[in-house]
Amino acid sequence: MYAAYKWLFFALVATWSHFALAKYMGGSANLSGNCDSQNECVVNLGAPWSRWRGLCNSSDFSALWSKGGERYLIQCRSGDTSEDSVVWVIDAKTGFFGKLYFGRFFKKGALAVGPNIEIKDKFQLRTLCESVEIKRMKESDFVLLDKRPMDEGAYCYAPVYLTLRFDKLIVETNDGPFKNDDVDHAVHEVSIQEKRRLKYLLDAIRNWHSEP
Repeated sequence: MYAAYKWLFFALVATWSHFALAKYMGGSANLSGNCDSQNECVVNLGAPWSRWRGLCNSSDFSALWSKGGERYLIQCRSGDTSEDSVVWVIDAKTGFFGKLYFGRFFKKGALAVGPNIEIKDKFQLRTLCESVEIKRMKESDFVLLDKRPMDEGAYCYAPVYLTLRFDKLIVETNDGPFKNDDVDHAVHEVSIQEKRRLKYLLDAIRNWHSEP
């Protein structure tokens, strides 16, 4: 009998939490995405949840993580292009939060199949500035593509490898870590208020992930 009451209690708490989250965010969850054969999961998070807008200048959110893992990359496109982004990297197990102001995420599995793959952007296909280093990519948690200028106004994408190591986010290119004075590629702290909002996003992602 005790076990039955205990199960009912947790079921009610879970149901209440789901509706409380939806009410707090200003609407019901609107997530769409999938997990591929490489266990890389990507979801787009719809925008009826006005509370999220305090995180960046739009409500166009997407998330990337490995199925069964506790490390997440959440991206908000804050401008007219996918490169004008705010990126958060989160280790839910250790409680680490880091923020970047550059790049767009790209699935590692797609890069592994074609390390010289062309990247689709708003206007046309773009090339990589340099080949992906497969070993470095496999050792990383996530890969960002960083827009770099070329001759005559064109541009390419450089791979940037993100690796969570203890309570630190390592950001590297094929040439190694960025210099300490490179403010454009620095890892920024995440405020308590941002963490609170990001945790709601993680709850929504986990609820989607737990569905059959």
